[in-house]
Amino acid sequence: NVRPPFLELHRENPVGPYSFSKLCVSYLAGMFFRVYRVPAIVLRPTLAYGPGQEPGMFIPSLIRTLRRGERFQMTPGEQVRDFIYVEDLVGAYLKAGAAKTGFGEIFNVGSGESSTIKDLALKIGALMNRSSLLDIGMISYRPAEIMDYRVDASKALKVLGWKPEISLDLGLRLTIEAEGCVDER
Repeated sequence: NVRPPFLELHRENPVGPYSFSKLCVSYLAGMFFRVYRVPAIVLRPTLAYGPGQEPGMFIPSLIRTLRRGERFQMTPGEQVRDFIYVEDLVGAYLKAGAAKTGFGEIFNVGSGESSTIKDLALKIGALMNRSSLLDIGMISYRPAEIMDYRVDASKALKVLGWKPEISLDLGLRLTIEAEGCVDER
């Protein structure tokens, strides 16, 4: 049983059709490089967030619910996650696209900063001055919930020259500001 932070060499364990399809594409990219010399690089990002994100994801759903002044129900929030700001993720893709080495390989892309979902919700609530609207622990965990998902992205720095630039605190502030709902007190 592998423990986080996950390395690129750790065996994947898809939990559904979507994660299985991503695994298949990773293997296909590696095979295309080995067989046809297609200069493919696979990036394996953690959870991306930022302005304009689809509302069904945790961070935008939380921000939009709190902005409306509504209560936000969530799990106890003990899940640990590594969130990466969208500009850092785009930077990783740009570095991979300009790379001269690393073809046929997988690279983890993460912020290196982990947080529990509860702490993340409390940060967002505080930034918006709406912490009192958080109903932490009102929803059960999903079946087969992954409780700790973090990666080691040091290989991306060594081979691609990429590293994250935006801290979680700054990224959250930028995301909330883009939604027009930071409490400026």
